[in-house]
Order: sequence, then C-alpha cells, then structure tokens
Amino acid sequence: MDRDEILRRSRTENRGQDEMEREVDAKAGRQAAAVGLLACGLLFLTEQLIKGQTNYSAWIIYCVIMCTMELSRFFRLRKKHNLINGTIMLVCSVIFLVLYARSLV
Repeated sequence: MDRDEILRRSRTENRGQDEMEREVDAKAGRQAAAVGLLACGLLFLTEQLIKGQTNYSAWIIYCVIMCTMELSRFFRLRKKHNLINGTIMLVCSVIFLVLYARSLV
C-alpha cells in the first residue's frame, strides 16, 4: 500500500472531519450526557419535594438517549462495555416506562 492510497482511505474514513473535530464532538457528547443526567435528577427531586409525586418521563427520555448512544457505539466499535451499558439503559428505559404507565392509572 503506497502513501497516496493510505491518504485516500483515511480521507474516506474520516469523511471531512479532522481528528480534533471528532474529539471535540465526543467530549461534547459526554458533557451533554452528564448535564442531562443532572437535569433529570433536579426535575425528579423538585417534583418529589414540591408535589410529592414522581414523574418518570424525563428518565425515560434520558435512558433512551443513552441506550441509543451506547448501542450505536457498540455496532460501530464492537466494544463489549458499550453493549452492556446499552442493555442496562434499555432495561432502565423499560422499567421507567412501566412505572410511568402505572402512575397514569
């Protein structure tokens, strides 16, 4: 494999993004997930303290987003921990969905 072929393949794989841009996107995603977790926790606690009720809808959305992120990483990178985390988030999503449905009745 010559130098030009290596460069051509690299450009094809990166599709216009340089390494720094990909790192920034990855860090932004991790920070967004952390802020989302904090926001869900604050909403949960606020509603529990003020109304004495529990609304699981924010947790459903958060867990579905995290499940999608982890399973997407697994299908692209084939790392076992992404599959485990994605499965855990899927189970949490289902649990919160059931709790939410029960609270409506």
